[in-house]
Amino acid sequence: MKQTPLVPKGKTLGIIGCGVMGRTLLRGLLDSGLITKSQAWGSARSEATCETAAKELGIPVEIAYEHRLKNAAILLICVKPAQAAKVLAHLRESGLPKDTLMISIMAGLTSAQLEDLLATANPWIRSMPNTPCIVREGMTVIAKGTHASEAQMHSTQRILDRKSTRL
Repeated sequence: MKQTPLVPKGKTLGIIGCGVMGRTLLRGLLDSGLITKSQAWGSARSEATCETAAKELGIPVEIAYEHRLKNAAILLICVKPAQAAKVLAHLRESGLPKDTLMISIMAGLTSAQLEDLLATANPWIRSMPNTPCIVREGMTVIAKGTHASEAQMHSTQRILDRKSTRL
């Protein structure tokens, strides 16, 4: 049976925070064929990280990503927890579509905290990948937030199964 595309036609998957874990997750998606390079984009805080990630992954990675949000079906939030409030406020103020699936890999923030910080009805899935995911030997725990559906949980499982055993 043919599986539905992870990202619908004309939509994208973005990584906010293209550090080691963000690049690792994106590389797994690209290597597995779940998304194409034309469906992916990323963001980082520094030009140096943007350049490194763009060269490594072959996708656009930029500091200013607001123009990409309107087509974002899925956003993986891969920033440090201390950056969460600033990043989520920026997403909200930049016109994040209400149906964009938000997936967090940030430690120490509950689903309720993520929902409160974003202050929209976007669906959230919280995940906790561990460091061995970098070499495809890790485990990831996932939990859905208030507005996430079972279909969105399944999409998240497909994303995270590329890099680890999921619990």
